[in-house]
Amino acid sequence: MKNDLMDKKISQRIHAKTRAAQRYHASLNREDLFAIVQLIQANQSVRIEKKTNRITIHKVMYKEKEFIVAYDKSRKSIASFLPPDCQELHDFNKISSKAVVVDQRVEDLVVVPKVEDGDVWSLPSHWKV
Repeated sequence: MKNDLMDKKISQRIHAKTRAAQRYHASLNREDLFAIVQLIQANQSVRIEKKTNRITIHKVMYKEKEFIVAYDKSRKSIASFLPPDCQELHDFNKISSKAVVVDQRVEDLVVVPKVEDGDVWSLPSHWKV
């Protein structure tokens, strides 16, 4: 079982490096990927969306470049680099541009949408109200 997890983690690392090169023209090594993971674990990223119990989407600034990554919390590794114009980021920006920060903590961000006349809002199902 341990070997299967390591094989998957190695496969993810290879996939992540490939996607970083394709989508961001960035040549990242193992240390770079580890540094990005550390930024995510230290809450120095913006969590965009929780995809599954294992995968979350984050926006991370690293070496003066903004990356959108899929982070695997089970393996503590980057699963992939998403395109800079991915739908998850577009949806997040649309919601956050019409939101007011009510309470911000390092571990949690609570937002309430501004409702203007005629606006109809529905929050993502994973948001706690």
